[in-house]
Amino acid sequence: MSNNHAFKIMSLNLLTSGARLPGNPPFSIRIHAIQSMLQEYDPDIIGVQELTAGMFPYMSNILERYEIFGDSRHSLVSNEYSSILFKKDRYTFLDGKTLWLSRKEEKKGSKYPLSQFPRIVTYVYLKDNKTNQTLTVFNTHLDANFPFVRTQQSKVLSKIILKYQKGDYTLLCGDFNCTRLSAAFLLLNRTHLRDLIDDSFGSTLRGDVGSMRYHHLPIDHILVSDNLSVQTVVKITYPYDSVYPTDHFPVIAQMTHEGS
Repeated sequence: MSNNHAFKIMSLNLLTSGARLPGNPPFSIRIHAIQSMLQEYDPDIIGVQELTAGMFPYMSNILERYEIFGDSRHSLVSNEYSSILFKKDRYTFLDGKTLWLSRKEEKKGSKYPLSQFPRIVTYVYLKDNKTNQTLTVFNTHLDANFPFVRTQQSKVLSKIILKYQKGDYTLLCGDFNCTRLSAAFLLLNRTHLRDLIDDSFGSTLRGDVGSMRYHHLPIDHILVSDNLSVQTVVKITYPYDSVYPTDHFPVIAQMTHEGS
């Protein structure tokens, strides 16, 4: 297997621009730390959560290198995206869609009762121009409040992955707002994807309160097909020029397809 064919995928919660959390400057300041992080780690694919329309004007440098795909969740308030970015010079976009984690997955803005906001999954079907292989990438962000709501959403998510995945391999990333042994996360076993972020990574939230809520265990994950050979998995924990990119610790994995 040639390392020239290796690729990297990152899961990155951007921290919605409407949030005002201590120790997290506005996105207009944090974008410089995000750009430095992306320059250092050079991911080929990025699944972002908590992206809002007001962030786009600050992302022009990033979007010079990356295509971005994904619809918003069509929420009346806090209208976020769970979009996927991929390198323009490496991947060709073949297909993609944003779907709702509800009883009506095609209905924009639909949600389960008691879900604070509509929750979505975005997927893209890509061709890797280096290897001529095809892959499907899913990115999501589950409900933050109720375990039984996340379980309902995870059932729909699993069905969507099994329905829409195609190509040589599949990737799933996101902020699942739950730990690996929760009912919602265990439902993802149906997809036959393996989780690269085990409990030894510790919390993927910087804040002590959030970390304690999840027993200092990770809630941001990257799941991949079994036919991928994983080389490195990293949790990014440090600031850039004294500014943290976000309130989460981004996670990034490098791997190679066995047929590369």
